Amino acid sequence: MDNVVPFRKVSARVEVAEVSGEWLVRVTENDQELTRSFDVEEYALSFAEGQRIRLGLDESCGFRRSTSVWKPIRLV
Repeated sequence: MDNVVPFRKVSARVEVAEVSGEWLVRVTENDQELTRSFDVEEYALSFAEGQRIRLGLDESCGFRRSTSVWKPIRLV
């Protein structure tokens, strides 16, 4: 479920990944990382979009995982 992990100093970002049929959204901000899981892709993308807006990030700041690499996508 939700995991908050202390993290090195990085810029805020939102990432989306599909892993074994489960959709994960990772939000990194203020040296912390929050990961939330969803069963439905649309719910994950909606949550990610809300976090992107909350953090004031550009629309091109989202990511989707493909195999073992995070690839950029545009969150709508």
